Amino acid sequence: MPILSSHWVNYPWKNELKTQAERVVTSTAEILSEDDQTEHHPMAMLERALVLAAFCIRRMIEKRVVTDAIAALNVKVRSYPARNMNFRRPFTSSTGSNTYSNYELGSPAVVGMSLKQLCNEIIHASQLMVISGEQSIEDGLLFASDEKLSSRLIHLTAQEFTEYVNLVLADHITVWMDEYDPANNKVRTTRS
Repeated sequence: MPILSSHWVNYPWKNELKTQAERVVTSTAEILSEDDQTEHHPMAMLERALVLAAFCIRRMIEKRVVTDAIAALNVKVRSYPARNMNFRRPFTSSTGSNTYSNYELGSPAVVGMSLKQLCNEIIHASQLMVISGEQSIEDGLLFASDEKLSSRLIHLTAQEFTEYVNLVLADHITVWMDEYDPANNKVRTTRS
């Protein structure tokens, strides 16, 4: 039986990313709507769409089907530090318990991280909330990954999320090169 293989491609991931990004926007609007007549639970739909969108981006970065510039992209996000002295681990069944007592929501810091790192934080979020109507915080998403739960909460506006997605969707590789270096047994890739 032959072993078949091919080159990794980005179009199925970009198609899925576009679909899931649209669902993130729709689900967020449904959550914020005062006239919620949906048959489904919009928060669960938001979580699914957000995690799948983040996974699509991460997969494209890992399989090198985006340019080196996107793979190396550092983004700036707002972060709210945890109140370490009073931090209470939230209930596993809750998407956002103890937010006001666990995090310093009045003290945002801007942190830089790679796009892949941001995607990992979304994929592994144990806290996911939509914030709206707060005077000092723009409407958007709040999330904390399992790993960083007791140290910080991340905030993204819908516009920032859409901007990062659009950067990936608009990315096109024009130069694709893989080289094997037998001296150190490494493969060097270039995507530009």
